[in-house]
Amino acid sequence: MNEETEIEIGANPIAEAIGAAEDIADPLDGLAEKCAADPGAAFTPEVLERLAELKKDDRAAFELLRSQLKKAGCRVTALDEAIAEESGDTGRGPTQADILIDIAQTAELFHAPDGTGFADLDINGHRETWPIRAKGFRRWLARRFFEATQGAPSSEALQSALNVIEAKAHFDAPERIVHVRVGGLDGRLYLDLGDEAWRAVEIDATGWRVAEAAAHRRGLNGTLASYRETVKVALVHLDATDQSERVVDAIRATASDTDDDIREMDEDEAMTRRALDLLGSRRNDRYEAALAALREDTRVWWADLLAGELGEPEEGEEPATADAEGLRRFLEAEVMPWFDGRKKELANRPLIREQAFGEALDPDKLERLGRYEVHLDRKLERMLSMLLRLKDLRAGAVPG
Repeated sequence: MNEETEIEIGANPIAEAIGAAEDIADPLDGLAEKCAADPGAAFTPEVLERLAELKKDDRAAFELLRSQLKKAGCRVTALDEAIAEESGDTGRGPTQADILIDIAQTAELFHAPDGTGFADLDINGHRETWPIRAKGFRRWLARRFFEATQGAPSSEALQSALNVIEAKAHFDAPERIVHVRVGGLDGRLYLDLGDEAWRAVEIDATGWRVAEAAAHRRGLNGTLASYRETVKVALVHLDATDQSERVVDAIRATASDTDDDIREMDEDEAMTRRALDLLGSRRNDRYEAALAALREDTRVWWADLLAGELGEPEEGEEPATADAEGLRRFLEAEVMPWFDGRKKELANRPLIREQAFGEALDPDKLERLGRYEVHLDRKLERMLSMLLRLKDLRAGAVPG
């Protein structure tokens, strides 16, 4: 018996194990607050593992957390890549829900003050606005899915995708006032004609005209294509070579978004300069210290370069080496110039936006739109007359 392990009297190993398990905190608790203080907090292995699980089990909750992390300053694009690598399913084809969510990105999402999600759709050259839960939006989504896959989505995939799309409209998209048939904005009155083309009439102090924003949006789609050189043309005065700015980002970004992106670039550049200072020091571990001082996405860029995933070195170019000198060359020749070019792109987003709008103009379309003003039918004339009379009645200008 004296060779047997003694068990302490009163100890309950099972209860102790359960208690210890209950004490383990969820790595996602307070993650947004942690990222606000440390942008790298979301890239720890245990957090990436939990994020991958959440994305798989509850996509809507994952998108909500992702939106909070983005607002806290986390680099969500790099985070998405890290989660995909953690999940190990990068070789798996997209699910039906993933395809539906990607299709919805071509729509312009927003939400009303009461939280209802809406989508602006470009259909046959005109704009249609539908609530995300309405049949009109579901029919459009199913049709686009069929065009992409030659199949129909399951009801479960459609419902899962709608949950995510609605969350994106609520948390990641702007808030707008929604009107039915008649509405006003910036001193102008808009009257929905209720026709098949979804046209509306814009009325202001100078007169009225048919508002055909959708025709311009349709032309704008061409400027978003990856093969177009819209950004290069807009920034030709900068003599830039490699562009990373997307036209769609330049169009959608607000002044506040651009300020946030520039501030993020400044922070990233400061971390890189700190790494360069470490590489120039006399420390024995200067390579390791400098690598640790860089942001996660910069370290991934360096690792890909070392692994040869970015192509072979050009003639006369020294190959990347995993030492202090190799890292210094990489930061000075690749990363720092990228910062300079990227900040110029951000500062010149208005030029990119103007170039895209200019390329989207169709002179023939504009001529046809001009003819609409001449050919409005009697129904429109009567509706305008009724509206003006109603205005006079409310103002007390017309007796009894």
